[in-house]
Amino acid sequence: MKRFICAAVLAACVIGPSALAQSAINTVVAVANPRHYEGRCPASIAFVATISVNQPTKVSYRWERSDGATGRVETAVIRGRGHGVTTTWTLSRRRGETFKGAQTLHLLSPGNLRSNPAEFTLVCR
Repeated sequence: MKRFICAAVLAACVIGPSALAQSAINTVVAVANPRHYEGRCPASIAFVATISVNQPTKVSYRWERSDGATGRVETAVIRGRGHGVTTTWTLSRRRGETFKGAQTLHLLSPGNLRSNPAEFTLVCR
């Protein structure tokens, strides 16, 4: 038993507390809705990132856009298989112009993780 406790303490020191907390996160997946928009502008694109954990975990996160803008830091307590966090991006372009963009959810704690880029295409008519 003493060996097990010593090994666990040593592992916590070597791995570090943030890596242990980060292991609570299973997946972070983001999607844009709609993925392709063609119509009147300005238009709003909605984004949802689903965070799955293997134990209740408090996370801090922010949305990061492909144009370099970042959202405010927010927190949520994730309790299970999937918890969605959302944001929107309202934008417009000249008539007929195509814009391709994305948003990524950046988990700031625990750890430092990013979702896939939730990509979309916008064409204003």
